[in-house]
Amino acid sequence: MRMHTDGSVKTAFKCLLTAFLILTALLCFTGCDGRTAPPAQPTEAFEGNISPRASFSLKGLSPEGAETAALSDGDRSSPCRLKCAGSTGEIIADLGAVYRVCRLDAYPASDGTYTGRLFPRCFEVLCSVNGKDYTKVIKYDNIDAPDCVPVLEFPPADARYVKIVISGFAAGEGTNIAEIAELELISFFGEYAYPS
Repeated sequence: MRMHTDGSVKTAFKCLLTAFLILTALLCFTGCDGRTAPPAQPTEAFEGNISPRASFSLKGLSPEGAETAALSDGDRSSPCRLKCAGSTGEIIADLGAVYRVCRLDAYPASDGTYTGRLFPRCFEVLCSVNGKDYTKVIKYDNIDAPDCVPVLEFPPADARYVKIVISGFAAGEGTNIAEIAELELISFFGEYAYPS
C-alpha cells in the first residue's frame, strides 16, 4: 500500500517547520523572565580620524592656555599644554557613539626648536563602551622625546570612550607638564594612511 501526500500536507509541514524555527529563534534571544534581551550596542561604520567627532574632558589635569579642543582641532602644530596636579592624569574622549577603534596617533608639540620636549613619556590607552568598564588596549613607554609621531596600533576595540592615562611626564623637566599637539583616534576596516 502506498501513501500519497498531496500539496496540503506539504504546505502544513512547511508552516509547522517555519513556526518551530521562529519559536527557536525567539527563545535564543529571550531571557528567563520572558523579556527579550536588549539589542547589541551599534558600532558606527567610519574609516579615518574620529577625534573631530569627540568631546574631551580631563581628570587630574588642567589646561594651560589652549583648551582641550586643541587636541582634535586638526592643527597638528598647535600644542595643548596640560599640568598634572598629582602623579597621573587622564584625558577622556567621548566619541558620541560606539566606533571600532584600532589606532592612536599622538602628535608631539613643537616649539620651533624642540619637538616633543614635553611629550608624555608613559601613558596607557583604555577603551570602554559604557564609560565605566575600561579595558587597556596598549601602553606607550619611551624615555626620550619622540622625534616622530608615535603610532600606537592595537587589536580593534569597540569604544565610545577612550581614556589616555598619563603616568610618566617629560624626563628631566622637573614638572608634571605634558604637551600634545593632536590626538587622532583612528577607526578603519581596511587600510588607512600613516602620518607623513
